[in-house]
Amino acid sequence: STVDLRLVSGPVAVHADMMMWHPQESAEQVAVQLVSTLFAVPQISVDLAAQTAEQRATLAFWLGFVREHADVLQGGVFEPERPDLGYPVIRAYDGETVIAGVYAPIAVRVPPGEWRQMYVANADSAGLVMLMSDGVGEATATVLDCQGRAVGEQRVNLGLGVHTLAVPTGGLLRLDRR
Repeated sequence: STVDLRLVSGPVAVHADMMMWHPQESAEQVAVQLVSTLFAVPQISVDLAAQTAEQRATLAFWLGFVREHADVLQGGVFEPERPDLGYPVIRAYDGETVIAGVYAPIAVRVPPGEWRQMYVANADSAGLVMLMSDGVGEATATVLDCQGRAVGEQRVNLGLGVHTLAVPTGGLLRLDRR
């Protein structure tokens, strides 16, 4: 529903519904909720003192990401895909940064152009991210878990076709072309 509101609200910030979870919810599932509101203003409605260390680390990572990239997430070009499927991929970008959220096992299109960084937030339970490329060349792929810890890095060639990378549920893939 936040996507629908973004599409009709113009430049006005859209706030997500208040987020709550069970005190024993996994950090990965907390991250999935945060990624689900990535393109809106998150509103957290849990007792922060009652959260586990893992939940707090997840909150700190994702809220920090939202704060750091607010200009793209809130003010960039906004492109949700496939409304008939409930927007399984949402993308926002400016001239240098592309941010995508993936919410189902569907390929994320890597845009052509001169972008320097692309982020793909994985809210799908498969633990994989599929990238569909028209052949944008090489990039360094860094995989972060739901708490922002690097769990892998490799050089990838984003040639023509679909490329699959392991990205944990609630995690983030960062592609650097610098």
